[in-house]
Amino acid sequence: MGATKVIPFSSFHRYQREDSAWANDLIPDLEDYRSHAMENWPEILPAFVRVDCETDEVTPINPPRSSHTIRKPEEFGDNWSDQLTAEDKGKIQHYFSAREALRKNFRFIEVSAGGKSVTVDLNRSKRDVGIRFECPRNSLMSCIEHELFDDLLIGNYMRTTLFNVEALYPHFTPYVAKYADNGGAKTMRELGTYFRHYFMRDPVAHALRYFVDGSEMVLRTALPEGSAMFRTAKRVYYGLMHR
Repeated sequence: MGATKVIPFSSFHRYQREDSAWANDLIPDLEDYRSHAMENWPEILPAFVRVDCETDEVTPINPPRSSHTIRKPEEFGDNWSDQLTAEDKGKIQHYFSAREALRKNFRFIEVSAGGKSVTVDLNRSKRDVGIRFECPRNSLMSCIEHELFDDLLIGNYMRTTLFNVEALYPHFTPYVAKYADNGGAKTMRELGTYFRHYFMRDPVAHALRYFVDGSEMVLRTALPEGSAMFRTAKRVYYGLMHR
C-alpha cells in the first residue's frame, strides 16, 4: 500500500471475565511490537500517539492502564448452567444452515450450552470434519439472533473443539462472521455477487492479491514452517513485496 509508518492498535485488550482471563497471559507488551522488525519495513511508531500528518509531529497520549479487575460471567448475564431450549436449537439450526459455504468443508457444527446440545448436519460426505462450540446460553443466543458470531470468537470464553480441522480460518470465520454476518452474503449466489462487487472496485489489485496469496501458500506447503529455511524465505519474500 506504500505506507511508510505504522502504529500498533486494537491489540491491547485486557479480559475482565473470569472465564476469559486466561487470555491475559498471551497479550503482547508494547515493546513486543518492535521485536524482529525488518529494516525495509515501514517505521513502527509507538502505540497511543497523536500524529500530525502535515508536519509528521508525533505526540504521546500516555493513557492510563485500565484496572485488572476480574468479574464473574453472571455479571454479564451469563450462567454456564443455563440450557438450550427447543426454540434455541431451531434458531441455531437455521443460522448455520443458511451459510451455504460451510457445506463445502464441514460435516457438522455442534453447539452446546448448559449440557444441552444441537448438531447442524451440513455435508455427510465430509465424514468426521466439524466444530463444536460450548458457550453460556445468554451470550450465545444474543449473537445468533443478532448475527454477531464474531463477538463470541474474539471474547475468548467460548470453548471450541476442532474435529479434523486445523483452524477456524479460512473456511469458517470469514464465511460466518465476515461475509454472512457483516456482509449479508449467506448463499453461494449472494457470495458470488459479494466477491464480484469488491473485485470490480479494483480488478488489478485483487488479481495481484490472489497471486501473492497463492505464492505464499506454495511456500508454506514446500517448507516446514518452523525451519530456518522457511524463516529465511519468508524474510526475503516480504522484503521483495515491500520494495
